[in-house]
Amino acid sequence: MMGVKVARPDYDAVRRFVEKLLEDPSAESKVLREAALGALEYSEDVKRWLGWALEAARGVVGEVARGYADAGYLAVRLYYRLVTPGLVGAGGGLLKPVFEVGLSIHPLLGLPYYPGSGLKGAVRALAEVVLGEEAAAAVFGYTGGEGGGLAGAVVFEDMLPVGCFERGCSVYRGLVIAPHYHRDGRPVPVELLAVPQPVPHLGVEEGLVFGLVYAVHPVRARIALERLGGSVGGACGGGDGQGVYGGLCEQVRGLLSSSRRPEERLAALVFVLTNAVLSQGIAARSTKGYNVFELLEGEP
Repeated sequence: MMGVKVARPDYDAVRRFVEKLLEDPSAESKVLREAALGALEYSEDVKRWLGWALEAARGVVGEVARGYADAGYLAVRLYYRLVTPGLVGAGGGLLKPVFEVGLSIHPLLGLPYYPGSGLKGAVRALAEVVLGEEAAAAVFGYTGGEGGGLAGAVVFEDMLPVGCFERGCSVYRGLVIAPHYHRDGRPVPVELLAVPQPVPHLGVEEGLVFGLVYAVHPVRARIALERLGGSVGGACGGGDGQGVYGGLCEQVRGLLSSSRRPEERLAALVFVLTNAVLSQGIAARSTKGYNVFELLEGEP
């Protein structure tokens, strides 16, 4: 790829935005408005470039999985369809200075993505609830303590878009948030004082298919399961596994008591937890129905 120039419409858009502001800084609000509207209009060049980027991302997902396998890990590759609008990196992602709401965009591919660190954090948070903090630490690692910490047995890679579930889907979509009840950084005390101020910004289009790779280290998996000792705490610590986690706990206990190799048992455990997290929604505005995924069978 040395010496090969690849068109980057996203970089061009940012460059044009900065150039306009330098010409007339007083017109910032107008420029922002134009940028918000213009970002929703795809040219044919952008569509072609996004198609190339999705194919490149699919290749990255495959190569990452093969790389972990070659290094001795048990690599798991999954594909999920985004079934609701997506938004990740709202608090500090690219384009936050433009739209006031950011979006995590891959620096090389120019595509929205879900960082592996955030995915691992979300899965670990569920593990702490259903398995207990000690069990989660054994699987995902910890820092500090008398021994100075322990590396986790599981590595999560970034979840990248690799294509469309159905032909004709897009990558980005326009979203609008209207923060009615805050003014000057403070809550509005009376309903009659609320003034809707719509903020248009970019999000991720539902229908995109994302590829996820996580890998389990065999030796660390054995150590993690030895630390667990076949038992867990948290919501799954009881014998009946009652409550909203009943079905999940039944799967967890079955996996921990199976006779499969340690890395296979741990990979299956992480799969169950990951699928539970993604099917309920992750990242920004998940309580509003954003970022909900559906597992696909095989590679689309």
